[in-house]
Amino acid sequence: MTSRRLEQQKILEEQNPCLKEQKLSLECLDANSYDGEKCQLVFQNYKNCNAFWLKVQRDRRREGIRPLLPPAAEREAIKAEYRKRYPKEM
Repeated sequence: MTSRRLEQQKILEEQNPCLKEQKLSLECLDANSYDGEKCQLVFQNYKNCNAFWLKVQRDRRREGIRPLLPPAAEREAIKAEYRKRYPKEM
C-alpha cells in the first residue's frame, strides 16, 4: 500500500468503527453472487457492531464526553469496559 492509501485507511477507521464488518459483508455478497440469504450471519454481526457503537455514542453524549465516537486507539478498552458493565448484552 502506498502512504496515501494507508492514510486514507486510517481516516476511514477513525470514522467507521465497523469498517471491518462492513468489508466482510461486502466480501460475503461478492463471494455468494449477491445472495443475501447466505450472508445473514455476517450482516447480523455488522448490525450488532453498529448498534454497539451507537450505544457508546449515546452514553458519551449523556455523560458529556467528547468526541462522541472514541478514537480508534481507545476502542478496544471501551469494548472491554462495556463487556464488564453489560455482560448479558454482549
